[in-house]
Amino acid sequence: MTNIWMLSKQSMKGLDLLDVTADILSAHESQKEKITYPESKFKEAVKRSSDLLKKFIETAEAQISRSHPKDIFIQNITEELEKNLSLPPSKLIERLEKSVRELEQEKISSDTAYIFEVLSDIIMKITSRSVDVLSTPVY
Repeated sequence: MTNIWMLSKQSMKGLDLLDVTADILSAHESQKEKITYPESKFKEAVKRSSDLLKKFIETAEAQISRSHPKDIFIQNITEELEKNLSLPPSKLIERLEKSVRELEQEKISSDTAYIFEVLSDIIMKITSRSVDVLSTPVY
């Protein structure tokens, strides 16, 4: 695999993750402002967001057990999330599990929304770095 292919794949994954965070933040804003949001779209946003948080929980658990993470990109985001929230892996797991429980009840608290706002910022930074490198001329 070439570096360009890896960067391209990482950029696409970042954009996919941003799509998940944007959907749940949009759903939260609609709830907060009492704006009608299509129920099927809301349920899909909640499911995708819950699944994403579970990946971060799994990665933080791998940090604690010192095992290899399944996905380096998710590991990088998890480490940045720990830094941004000033939480060790065990506390991050607790906070994310609380958000997953809320999402499974189809609730989006301001704390959960904040986590997704921080995630959005982190993912945008990491993804934009990949895109910047891809757009730099090689010659």
